[in-house]
Amino acid sequence: MAGQDYFAKRREVSSSSNRPIFVVGMPSSGTQEIEAILVRHPNVKTGGEIGYFGVLGMRLSEGEDISPNYFRAAVNMGGKDFKKIGSGYLKVLEGVDRKAKHIVDVNAFNYQHLWLLALLYPNASFIHAFRSPLDACASTYTAKLPHGHHYNIDQKSLGHHYRTYGDMMDHWSQTLPVSVHHVSYEALINNREEEIGKLLTHVGLAHDAAYIEREMAEHEPVGQNTADKIGFGRDHQEHLAELSGALGPLAKVRLS
Repeated sequence: MAGQDYFAKRREVSSSSNRPIFVVGMPSSGTQEIEAILVRHPNVKTGGEIGYFGVLGMRLSEGEDISPNYFRAAVNMGGKDFKKIGSGYLKVLEGVDRKAKHIVDVNAFNYQHLWLLALLYPNASFIHAFRSPLDACASTYTAKLPHGHHYNIDQKSLGHHYRTYGDMMDHWSQTLPVSVHHVSYEALINNREEEIGKLLTHVGLAHDAAYIEREMAEHEPVGQNTADKIGFGRDHQEHLAELSGALGPLAKVRLS
C-alpha cells in the first residue's frame, strides 16, 4: 500500500481544505461519542456516516467488499481523477452545511480509505477511536449494525475483521503523512474533560471554557448501557471462546 514516497509525488492533487473531520474506528469504540462532543461546538456540524468513499471503494473493487482490486486501481489513478474525487466530496460537505467551519464524518469504513483521505485532504483532522479489543468486539457482536456490517455474523468473522482493521491502522500510523489523534474509549470515560481538551487542540478549535463546562454538564454519560461498560468482554468471556481464539493475543489486551 501507499508509502511516504507515493504521497510526496502526488502533492498537486491535494486540497487545502481543513473542513473535514474524519472519525474512524470499530463500532462500539467511541466514534459516536466523539462525534457528539465535537458537534456541540458552535463551529462544527456533522454529516453522520457519509458513504462517499465507501461507494468509490466498491466501484473500484468491482464488488461489495474492499479487495486488492480497490488498492491496485486507486493508487494508480491519474491526477485528474484524484482531484475530481476530492472536489466531489467537498461538494457533499457543502450539502451538509455551507457555513460550518468543520464537518464531521463518522463512517465506520473510512479507516480503509485513510491513505486516500490523507492524500486528498492533508489539512483535515483525523481521529481514531479505539477500545480494549475484547470489549469492542463483544459489544459489536451483540449490536444490531446497519447494512454492510456483516462481519459480526459470527465470532470468528468478527475476530478476523478486528485483526485486519488493527493491522491496517498500524500500517497507516507508520506511513501516512498526517497526524492521527488516537482516543482511547476508556480514557474518554475516565478522563473526559482532559480528552475533550485534546480533541479541541487536534482539530484546531478554541478551548472555550463555556463550551467545555456545558459539554461536561449536558452529555449523556458513556458506559451506562451494559455493552458499553469497561470490561464487558471480560465479564462475558465464558460465552466468547471463539472470539477470543480469533483475536489471539489481542484478547488479553486491557486499556484500563
